[in-house]
Amino acid sequence: MGRHTPRSSVTRFLKEVEQGRYRNAAHYLQLSQAQRDTRGPELARELQILFDSGYQRPLSSISNAPDGSRDDQMPSDEERAGEFAVSDESLELVLTRVEEPEVGQVWLISSQTLARVPALSRRVTAFRFAEQWPSWTHIRWAGAAVWQWLSMLALLPVALGVAWALVWIARRALRDTRYAIRRFPFLAMFLIAMMLHARMLPSLAVPLLFRSYYNRVLGVLTLIGFVWLVLRGIDLGAQRIRERAVAAGKLDTGSWMVLGQRILKAVVILMAFLTLLSILGFDISAALAGVGIGGVALAFAGQKTLENLFGGVSVASDRVIRVGDTLRLGTTVGTVVDIGLRSTRLRTIERSELSIPNGVLANMNVENLSMRDKLLFQSTLGLLFETAPEAMRSILERLNALLADDPRVDPEGRRVRFIGIGESSLNLEVFCYIASADWQEFLRVREDLMLKIMDVVREEGSGFAFPSRTIYHVQEDGSVEKAQGDEV
Repeated sequence: MGRHTPRSSVTRFLKEVEQGRYRNAAHYLQLSQAQRDTRGPELARELQILFDSGYQRPLSSISNAPDGSRDDQMPSDEERAGEFAVSDESLELVLTRVEEPEVGQVWLISSQTLARVPALSRRVTAFRFAEQWPSWTHIRWAGAAVWQWLSMLALLPVALGVAWALVWIARRALRDTRYAIRRFPFLAMFLIAMMLHARMLPSLAVPLLFRSYYNRVLGVLTLIGFVWLVLRGIDLGAQRIRERAVAAGKLDTGSWMVLGQRILKAVVILMAFLTLLSILGFDISAALAGVGIGGVALAFAGQKTLENLFGGVSVASDRVIRVGDTLRLGTTVGTVVDIGLRSTRLRTIERSELSIPNGVLANMNVENLSMRDKLLFQSTLGLLFETAPEAMRSILERLNALLADDPRVDPEGRRVRFIGIGESSLNLEVFCYIASADWQEFLRVREDLMLKIMDVVREEGSGFAFPSRTIYHVQEDGSVEKAQGDEV
């Protein structure tokens, strides 16, 4: 008969009275056999009235353990399973565990609760209201009477009207903001209306089991709508923070917000999943305990995933890189297009997409080219060996003057020096910084400077050397002469 746990005993009792089997329902009451045969059916019907009209606690919250709950401060053979509230009176629902011949230990609704049931059930007004309906409306369909179905349908426009009024007031109060209730008024109205409608059902004494199933469906729909609303709110909030950060010049906040936004949405989805389990009647305390026990196993099994997750948090929080930055990683150069929970994606100069795990990226030497305040121009010029010392001095003087007179060249560290004699050239070093962080601007300035350098070298009668060798012939008499046209 399903009386081995407090929850199953209450649930099976409700199923029996819902089907009108009050004599069978009497077996779930703590009565003697004689009382079950005489007072039992009527007492079960009166208890049904209290369950349908004054019991608010979810059935899933009642202990489903054979020994009952251990944290309700009740004796081991008793279980507190909620209370009935009618007008200004309340009655505690207590179940007791007894020993029945040929059955063993079972949970029954205690005699101390049954003692006050008749008097309290007579105070329920919903059933007096039901007597005003025609007899055909008392026919039950899908767990509820026809008059209750009609009343529930009539309450829908009332709930929608109240919800519309609340949303209208909220929108007027938030008209200068970007809160989600202003952006999604119909969703907000739908959620409020569903919650109001659920709160109205006890006034109709809708059967508790039907109300329990209805509340589950309603809870799932409300949860879906609420989670969607929260996720949209997170997106809108993150977008607003990014806009403010960009306006304030804090460009690195964007990368941090992208990662934080994804982590927060993942937490919301996880909490929504646990809430969904609770709505469907699962014991989430066992699930949470399993999370604690399985945490160690998860840490080992998902070690790389956790490493990448914390690596992403580290990369974003240190503000080393941001979306849009150009990086050099070893021999690879690319632009950051996304910083995710697992990896960071770069668009390389070959236009391919490179994905680097965050755990690896956090331990790499990363050169952020976008953080440069100025760009280096360094070049080695190889002049002909035939360049005279006077011409070399003039070239050095003119090139240094060229850099000093150009406002696009940063004065710090600029120089042109004769640095050595190579195998096939006289080497000059040109070293300076272009006072611009824009790469395209740097290319234009460098090109202009190199053309001007070429003009100076040509005007001084010199030229640029190229790798060559000169062959000398030793004659029989010991004299040496340079071979004509034998340079290679």
